[in-house]
Amino acid sequence: MDKRSTRAFSFGLLLSAILLLIFQQFFNGEVVQKEPTISNQLEEKNVEITKLKAEVAQWQTDYEDLVAEKAKESDKNTKSKTKKYTLTISEGMSSKEISSELEKAEIISDAKAFNDFLGERKLQRYIQIGKYELDNEMNFEQMAEAITKES
Repeated sequence: MDKRSTRAFSFGLLLSAILLLIFQQFFNGEVVQKEPTISNQLEEKNVEITKLKAEVAQWQTDYEDLVAEKAKESDKNTKSKTKKYTLTISEGMSSKEISSELEKAEIISDAKAFNDFLGERKLQRYIQIGKYELDNEMNFEQMAEAITKES
């Protein structure tokens, strides 16, 4: 080998070393990944699907818990809002007096509406003397039936 070929070979080695150092500095030792294969993509999708199914199951459980809690609250509110009242009808009481007494006891919300209901159906004359158990969940028809002999 002569001097020229030795120098060219040395220069080639030096250039290769410099290129390797530059390459290492730019990529910081990161390995360039190959494009994912179909099996890798399927595996990733299966992992995502599994995570989503777990998330859906958690949301479903949370939803069912909230529904159950809401139902319990509703039951408590329904039980506590039911008001019972013993209505005592004495001789000479008018339907207007009965209606206003039921409104004061918070069994009905509008005494005039109940009195009008009795008047429209001509039930005022059938009101009977006595004690009657009424509650605020009864409608006008049920209350009228309870306090009259015909309904």
